[in-house]
Amino acid sequence: QVMAELERAARRRGVEDFRLLLARSGTPGVGLRPAADQTLAKGEAILVLVAASFQRYWAELGQTFCLGRPPEDVARNYDLARMAFQQLTGSIKPGISTLAVGDGLQAIPSAAARQSLQAYGLGNGLGLDLSEEPYLGREGSVAIKSGMVLTLRTCFTGKDAGSALISRPYLVAEAGLEPLARSDGSLISIGN
Repeated sequence: QVMAELERAARRRGVEDFRLLLARSGTPGVGLRPAADQTLAKGEAILVLVAASFQRYWAELGQTFCLGRPPEDVARNYDLARMAFQQLTGSIKPGISTLAVGDGLQAIPSAAARQSLQAYGLGNGLGLDLSEEPYLGREGSVAIKSGMVLTLRTCFTGKDAGSALISRPYLVAEAGLEPLARSDGSLISIGN
């Protein structure tokens, strides 16, 4: 039902292709997957990753939602993801190499969370494919340039990593990153 509503709204605005992945804190062993017919539980963190193609160009947004008041562990996991996302956005400037982008994230205390960050990727370029170069924090080294459009991402899923997701598109400018999506960065609580 969630996917159908989102896809309908996107297609009414001209989206040509639409992808949605979900993960639930109630099933920590299962990461981001296509939507399935499952009942969501109150107090559960729901990670929603949406990608859409408009005029053949892909963009991605990801957010953590909580059904009802967030339990302490959900809020703590989201705070860690938000801190990592702020470090990530603060590290990207014209001239920095894509390999060096993730250096500051080594300070995350949880090895499982660091592994999850690497598994889902710290971000990539936007373009005609869902995931385009440059790939942030991975092998290879490309200099970030002014005018690039990047998706930045922090994603933790797993029993030991917790559950949280933030993904947003940015334009790299000489003065820093310019957000291409509006968000206050808060954990979104639905139906308190």
